[in-house]
Amino acid sequence: MFKKLILAFFILSACAAQEKPIVLDYDDFGPQALSYKTIGFGWYKWNSHGSKEKHNIKVVIVKNEKSFAFNEYQDSQSSPVVDYRMISYKSALEYLNQSIEELSQTNEFPEIIQQLKLTKRKIEAE
Repeated sequence: MFKKLILAFFILSACAAQEKPIVLDYDDFGPQALSYKTIGFGWYKWNSHGSKEKHNIKVVIVKNEKSFAFNEYQDSQSSPVVDYRMISYKSALEYLNQSIEELSQTNEFPEIIQQLKLTKRKIEAE
C-alpha cells in the first residue's frame, strides 16, 4: 500500500509540474500605464527606454511556480527577438480583477475594460 501511495504521489507531482503555461501578448493586459507595475514596461527589459518600434513581449502565466516554463521561456535578443515576462496565475487574475473594477467605476475606457475581460476569460479557460 505504501509503495502505491508513493507512486501516486510521483505521478501527480509530475503531472502538476508539466502544466502548460498560458502565453499571451503584452497588449492583452491593457496599456503600459495600467500594466507596467505587474508585467514591466512595454519595451525590451534589456533596453533602458522604449521606442516607437513594436516589441515582441510575451507574458507567460504559470499556475505552478515549479513549472518548466521558467527554463523553457528564455529571452532572446537575436532573431526572433522575444522578451518573456513570467507571472503567476494568481497575480494575473488579481491584476485583471482590480483593473477591471477600477476602470468600471469611471466608465471612461470601455475598450480597455473589454480587452481585460477577454484576457481574463482566456486565462480562466486554460
